Amino acid sequence: MPIRGRDLAAALGAALLALAAAGCRPTGEAGPLAAPTDQTELFAGGEAAYWAAEFDSAQAQFERALAQARSEGDRAAEAEALTWLGGVAYRRADYPAAREWLGRSLDLQQRHGLTAGLWRANNLLGLVSFLEDRYYDALDRHALAAELADAARDTVSLAKSWNNQALALTELGDFDRARRLFLQALPVARSTGQTLMEGRVLVNLGMLAVRTGDPESALRYLGEAEGPITAADDVMGRLNRLGQLGTAWASMGEPGRAIAHLDSALAEARARDQLDEAASNLSHMASVYADAGDYPRALRLLDESLALQTGLGETGEAAATLLRTAAIHLELGNLDVARAATERSVESLRATGDRLDQMHGLLLLARVTLEGGDTTRSARHLAEAEALARALDAPAPRLAVALAAARLADHRGNADAMRRALAGAAAFLAAGGMDATWEYHWLAGRAAARDGNLRAAEAAAVRAVEAVERIRGEFGSGLLRTRYQSVREAVYRDLVDVRLRLGRVAEAFEAADQSRGRALLDHLASVRSGSGPTARELAEEERQHLRQIDNLTTALARVRDAGRRVDERAYRSEIGRLTADLEQVRNDYGLALVRAEERRPLALVGGARPSLARVRAALASDEALLAYYLFPDRLVSFVVTAGAVRHFSTPVDRAALATRIRVARELVGRLEPSRSAPQALEALHEVLLGDARRAGALTGAGTIIVVLHGELEYVPFAALRDSASGRYLVEDVTLLHLPSAAALPVLRERAGGPRPARTTVALAPFPQDLPHSVEEARAVAETFPDGQAVLGPQASERQVRDALRDARTVHLATHGVLNVRNPLFSRVELAGGRAGAESPDDGRLEVHEVNRLAVGADLVFLSGCETGLGPTGTTVFSAGEDYATLVRAFLHAGAGNVVATLWRVEDRGAAEFARRFYREVRAAGAAGRPAEPAALGKALARAQREMLRDPAWAAPYRWAGYRLTGTGETGEPARLAARSVPDQYTAGAAGHGTSRGHP
Repeated sequence: MPIRGRDLAAALGAALLALAAAGCRPTGEAGPLAAPTDQTELFAGGEAAYWAAEFDSAQAQFERALAQARSEGDRAAEAEALTWLGGVAYRRADYPAAREWLGRSLDLQQRHGLTAGLWRANNLLGLVSFLEDRYYDALDRHALAAELADAARDTVSLAKSWNNQALALTELGDFDRARRLFLQALPVARSTGQTLMEGRVLVNLGMLAVRTGDPESALRYLGEAEGPITAADDVMGRLNRLGQLGTAWASMGEPGRAIAHLDSALAEARARDQLDEAASNLSHMASVYADAGDYPRALRLLDESLALQTGLGETGEAAATLLRTAAIHLELGNLDVARAATERSVESLRATGDRLDQMHGLLLLARVTLEGGDTTRSARHLAEAEALARALDAPAPRLAVALAAARLADHRGNADAMRRALAGAAAFLAAGGMDATWEYHWLAGRAAARDGNLRAAEAAAVRAVEAVERIRGEFGSGLLRTRYQSVREAVYRDLVDVRLRLGRVAEAFEAADQSRGRALLDHLASVRSGSGPTARELAEEERQHLRQIDNLTTALARVRDAGRRVDERAYRSEIGRLTADLEQVRNDYGLALVRAEERRPLALVGGARPSLARVRAALASDEALLAYYLFPDRLVSFVVTAGAVRHFSTPVDRAALATRIRVARELVGRLEPSRSAPQALEALHEVLLGDARRAGALTGAGTIIVVLHGELEYVPFAALRDSASGRYLVEDVTLLHLPSAAALPVLRERAGGPRPARTTVALAPFPQDLPHSVEEARAVAETFPDGQAVLGPQASERQVRDALRDARTVHLATHGVLNVRNPLFSRVELAGGRAGAESPDDGRLEVHEVNRLAVGADLVFLSGCETGLGPTGTTVFSAGEDYATLVRAFLHAGAGNVVATLWRVEDRGAAEFARRFYREVRAAGAAGRPAEPAALGKALARAQREMLRDPAWAAPYRWAGYRLTGTGETGEPARLAARSVPDQYTAGAAGHGTSRGHP
């Protein structure tokens, strides 16, 4: 959804504008000019420090001026010093202290009949009330300040009072009055040469335009503001403008630009210790990430923002942030958490008088209560929100209510109510940007489908998908593109459904494939923009994070190595602290990577859209592509061959299917055989393949290229068992896996390119931990004439990087570590070289590092635990995780094919499987360069068949967890000079039963 709620950045702009007035004498004011020279110098020095944000120095100067004024009995100077001290406390966000100083100033002036400083003190007190979310008090205080300025015929101060009254009116939802006052202040600023005030009024007009649903006007105002802000050398105005540009671009459906501007504003706010400004930018950045579907990162940003706002006493701001948090919890299915947070937020917002955020809170409550089954309360909350929207009388709130009403009607299955609500939304659609556009068309399509008007439903669904694709393409980060698309899966699903109902199977197949994660395809069909920060700037930020990660990892390892020789409670406490710190820094680094991608975005240049014709042309005559698509109540499978495309629909509850998959993996993915495993595998075979096989759609297909969806990613397809024949699927066909059907022609075209000349490098870095890995590496290397085994300390991360660049096959027999909480840090472990953040040779080859490599290998074999799993493979399945897995990272980096594992593998069995696989690879072609299509996949299938026919290795645990992702093909060897890799380790005695993973 678009960024909504309060724009604290704009408020702070006006606040700082008023502080400028507090520090400068209004026209005609005498001020403390008669004070002694040293007192004048104290005020001048304090003012200079104040505007340089050197608040300790400023406070010291003003306290000295205050003391001197009191000793000399100079009441005017004393009042001015008190006002300045209030300003310092205000800039430090210490609002109680600001009130204390300013109250004393006003009391002194009133007791002694002083009038020159009354406007400034009242104006500043109004701003304190504003940031304490006491909007009516702020409005009254600024009205009094305006009367004082008017009585003094001080037009500049009067204009500043109008600006500040307008800010309070904006928060109270009186948008027309606010606009009129902003527009009254603007010509005064221009005619009097007040460039600082001119720039900030323009920024506030931009904020109001975003709030009311006119982002194009907002961009125009913010563009005009740049000149006067630059002329005034207004650092805080520039910071404010950056934040508002971020909200405007988000409203326009330009998330990449939004993140870049908000990120810059946040960095500057932190550098200048502007905590309230930082809190605002954190909250708005969180909204962009939440809109992209990156809920964990959004929640972390919101937590940080909420902590700052609570510490500052900003109850209204905290309520708006809490509302954003509640919306995310609703999307995550945490209904009770969402309800409690929303109710608290709405109560606080009612107290402040903030009608716009209150309206959004009521809309969220309507959703929450409807999800909980309380239709009566839901209708009441919706009616309250509609009344507020009418009172606000602006396009954006009217549109928000109309779309929410249509969503709620859709939830109830009421097509008539949907149409009525959408008719109301149509008049305000331009106020919502692209994000509202996709939702409007999606809901219109659903309403038409409920009436059976399938052609109208398809037309609306196409427009909805186009809008989603348009916004998706604006993200620079592959991770955010994937997640944005995945949380809008329903838009694609409805298009697939209506096309199937229309009998247009080919187009339904293309829509289904378009909905899949396409990080790999985007990378292959894109160029990196040269805009944004320099590589040196990004590298320095990255080094700082990596240095922290390395230090924490080392400290954690040191504590664990020490074991429990220390006090148990102290040990557990230290482990917990270090683990939490490490997780936080890893999260910060992940955020930094995303921000860097947004600031240097990928420009898509074609090739990522699915085309059935291209897919069919890429298939060999004995190949079939089997692509799955999950609906809540059924599974659709598309079977594509060189000559046809067919589809099958199998009724199955998606949640129940996920449970079946999880149970099957638990039964199969363990060393001890389970008597229940065959039945579980047969049940999955029936659901996933029964209809297609009975219809003969797969007849004649020696190779099946499987494209999975959602929780199906974790099915061990090789072990699916036909109950009629008792045969496993891999006994009859070769299996390849791809992230999407559209990847097939692209990857096969890439496979035809040049590859390194050297054949194989096999690495085994941990001979003591994994003794059979040494046998494995040597057996793999000896399979080919120029194979190399790199063992023990020589198998460093640097050696692996070199091998990935220079060798055609790279085999890693090592520990695999799946990081469920932060998938960018899933890794394969290697021998440590020169450790430290300045060196990439720390022994941990992680997903984020692989994504940046240039891999030349045809095949990367990850012979470790769970190297083929994504972050949700062992917990709750979810969509959109294709970007952050080891397999996808190696493909992204250039690998032609990747063999990886679906569960934890045992050392001896892994070595045996690798030996058999590479023997089949050698048999498939001279010198390990098979020429037949899918040769690598066929070698894998033959190795699996050998294992299952051998009683010692027949359990599916031993062979079914290996999966090849890629086309199974290799390219032509490039003429590159081979580089010798020495074998400097001698293996010790063999062991049994060691797992190739770490907890």
